[in-house]
Amino acid sequence: MRLKVKGKLWVFVDGKEVTPRSDGSYPLPELEKERRIAAVRLEPELGYPESAAVLEPVTFEVSEGKMGLGAWADWGLSCYSGGIAYEKTFTVSETEGEWWLDLGKVRGTAEVWINGEKVGIRVWAPFKFNLTGKLRAGENHLKVIVYSSLGPHYSESIPTPYLFSEQRLAGLFGPVTLKRVKLDSAQQ
Repeated sequence: MRLKVKGKLWVFVDGKEVTPRSDGSYPLPELEKERRIAAVRLEPELGYPESAAVLEPVTFEVSEGKMGLGAWADWGLSCYSGGIAYEKTFTVSETEGEWWLDLGKVRGTAEVWINGEKVGIRVWAPFKFNLTGKLRAGENHLKVIVYSSLGPHYSESIPTPYLFSEQRLAGLFGPVTLKRVKLDSAQQ
């Protein structure tokens, strides 16, 4: 997290004070935690009243992290419009039959990849993908990228009465299920 201010600054994450790095950035501790709350306290220099002491927008360096299913707003991303990748490695013992991935409820567009191969994109329900012939016995890697609309961004940065509450919602809600349709005896 980077903040450029005129005055004295304290940064707290989950109630604990964070010491700035030599470059002036603030590391957010406990990277393994799914969510943290950051708070800042600023005593501005004379001549820089209130928000005038904040010289530029607060910026964050974002990388991989843990995030569960649900609304992005519940994970601190209430005005984020863009894409988020969800990844999971799982094992199947055999690959015979038809295999279907059902993402459940999605608010946005979903793109699915299995073992590095693009399976498809869905822009509306049902968010179901046929994985037949794409799974391998043993370990498989699933990647789901959900892209939101600009609704979350507009809801906070450019308020408008033409944005409905559902348009503010973004995320992968699930339940995410992988189902196998077994072959009947005539097919075997």
